[in-house]
Amino acid sequence: MKAKPGKEHTWLHRFIGDWEAVHVDPQNPDAELDTHGAWKEHVRQIGDVWIIAESEGPMPDGSTGQMVITLGYDTGKKQFVGTWIGSMMDMIWHFTGSLDESGRVLTLDSEGPAMDGSGRIVRMQDILEIGIDGERMMRGEQQMEDGSWTEFMRMRYSRIG
Repeated sequence: MKAKPGKEHTWLHRFIGDWEAVHVDPQNPDAELDTHGAWKEHVRQIGDVWIIAESEGPMPDGSTGQMVITLGYDTGKKQFVGTWIGSMMDMIWHFTGSLDESGRVLTLDSEGPAMDGSGRIVRMQDILEIGIDGERMMRGEQQMEDGSWTEFMRMRYSRIG
């Protein structure tokens, strides 16, 4: 059995290549927050229907962090699906998501521990936006107890290969 790639799978191919990523100020995306250097990411495809992104970079405590993201499109469920693991956490994140009408923004929904250290499990979103000129953005948001969403992280990726 061979999966037949569709337009959603082809959309993911935009990520293939080598990237450099820096944390930026959510209020001012031109202001970099990283003082320890940039993250490096290599994205490759698995067949025509999956991508896998492997990243490595400096953590605030001076150690090196590693992350792996898988993304694909499940034609039966009609949604993007994926996983995320990182050396800084002992849980696996499972994503489901969809593209917005512009075809530039992929919102991935998941659940995980609140960023306030309380241990509460909350709804989370990773929002991937394809920019122009070889750049992309990733925002991390969590849903608050009152139902509102708060951004806790933003990264700017620049293509380096």
